[in-house]
Amino acid sequence: MLMDLSNKIEEIRNLNLDIHIDFKSFPLRKEIDSYSLLSIVPYQQFWRVLDADKKVIASYWQAEFDEMLPFHDGFSFVRKGDKWGIVDLYGDVWEPLIHTNPDELIVISNSFESIPLELYLRDNRLKDENLLDEDGYHGLKDSVTGEQIVEAKFKSSLSLRFGLAATTLDGERWGFIDSTGQFAIPPIFDWAFSFSCGLAAVELDGKWGYITPHGVFVLPPIYDHAAYFNYGLAPVRNKDWKYGYIDREGNTVLPFVFNSADSFNLKMDTKTVLANISINGTRLRMTPSGQIITPLSLRNRGQELVQPLPTRNPYQ
Repeated sequence: MLMDLSNKIEEIRNLNLDIHIDFKSFPLRKEIDSYSLLSIVPYQQFWRVLDADKKVIASYWQAEFDEMLPFHDGFSFVRKGDKWGIVDLYGDVWEPLIHTNPDELIVISNSFESIPLELYLRDNRLKDENLLDEDGYHGLKDSVTGEQIVEAKFKSSLSLRFGLAATTLDGERWGFIDSTGQFAIPPIFDWAFSFSCGLAAVELDGKWGYITPHGVFVLPPIYDHAAYFNYGLAPVRNKDWKYGYIDREGNTVLPFVFNSADSFNLKMDTKTVLANISINGTRLRMTPSGQIITPLSLRNRGQELVQPLPTRNPYQ
């Protein structure tokens, strides 16, 4: 299996990078299913997702959504104002909250169609906290029983997401292990990040692209740097050392005009979804729609100046 996957990745290295990516999508159904036992309840500042035994299996900031609908195959419709989107049990936003009609929403699955509840629960039981030996190596343990599941032999590792954890044995080549500690995706990458929205950013031969949990590139390694997806977008850097934002099909959504850029997340000081960016040495914040906002002043936190997004795109 590892040899087959290595061969596939070697083939991608030799591909013309101007390739057609065949994406698969499916409607997010809302009929009753085995996950309808999950309940969503407000608690203090959170939406809490409970299983049939009333155990909390996921939490979301209430500031992020006004409403959450029951989960199906690990996904939930969410609403903010009159706009709808889709989140998963990991807290990633697959579809940004820009849709006025939830019945039209689909999930771009990138060949990874759903998040089984059992997989999510297993990921959250297997933690790497406090499993370090005297030499600083990482492993996995069951956070409920305390039982060691994976020997602490990895030089560095990230949390399990979608049943896989980015890790390295020697500190130089990265791959992805499963919950047994076996490499499901071989350690052939220069660097790797955890999965988010079903994709992981990986570096291969000095260039960054995105793979699925099956180890298949859906966005080929053509970027000088890349970070994780959220709210349908990911920041990537081009050869001119400018950052822009792409969608899961590789389309440029926000132009390559930023000196630095990170992924979109809910900022609790503003209770809005923003990304930290910089332009010409000035540090700013930006919404997923491209509105640039000046940082909140410590002396006058109510004054925010919304500016238009620069339109110059080095790729044009």
